[in-house]
Amino acid sequence: MSSEKIKNQKLTLKKLKNKFESQRVIVLGCSPYLIDYNKLDLEKILGKNKVMGIKQSYKIFKNFVDIHVYNCCNIEEYNYENQKPLVVEASSTIPSNNSFDMFFHIKERNEENSLSSVCSKTNSSDFLSNWSLSNYENNVLSSAWHGFDIHLRPFGPGIMSELVFYLCEHLGFSEIILIGCDNEPKKNQTHFYRNKKNEYEAASNDPHKTSPWLDFEKEKKMFLNLMTYWNDWFLKKNKKIKLVSNFNNYPDCIEKLQLNELL
Repeated sequence: MSSEKIKNQKLTLKKLKNKFESQRVIVLGCSPYLIDYNKLDLEKILGKNKVMGIKQSYKIFKNFVDIHVYNCCNIEEYNYENQKPLVVEASSTIPSNNSFDMFFHIKERNEENSLSSVCSKTNSSDFLSNWSLSNYENNVLSSAWHGFDIHLRPFGPGIMSELVFYLCEHLGFSEIILIGCDNEPKKNQTHFYRNKKNEYEAASNDPHKTSPWLDFEKEKKMFLNLMTYWNDWFLKKNKKIKLVSNFNNYPDCIEKLQLNELL
């Protein structure tokens, strides 16, 4: 099944272009503060909008998630039962056994070549367009897996910059609202699915079980710096990023909302 999906991925990307044009999407992250929101209020909001769930946020709100995005960091098996969303996997290793619809490989892990570093050096968002999902012809590994081309993603760092924002743009969403994307730890806990020691207990063979790819504070700094350029990139396309959070660590250019404003 995965071979067939990878074989036809170019066609899948074409079909998905602007599928949700001018619509709003709620992006659910994995901040430890995601589960602190009133669940009934949050579900009311999710029920009125398209929803993109990142990683294990799908397991909490699976009845509302239209698009599920995850990578190899803290990966686990997902059972979609009878209500399968669009499933997108990104990995620095081979494809998993999950029932994904699209697979992307993250080959680059050089910090100097990351989106964050390049945009900072050039003080421009232009480089982000090089990795647009519409630009798939220039970002492939030819015949890389069972004779099929594998589509590449850049090093962000982080799944938001490597895939989520690009997917939002490709699907045509005009308003992207981030919830549970605080980029703040709760004591030692960096993600809601980690325990109080910040360990991930669900997968014993995950190389990221005890720590993220980069130091959390370093990755946070790189990501938040890049958000200024993401905001500029989306504005040029008449699209807008907004944030629901009790923290104020994002750049001032990112519009902040309270959850009750979406009810």
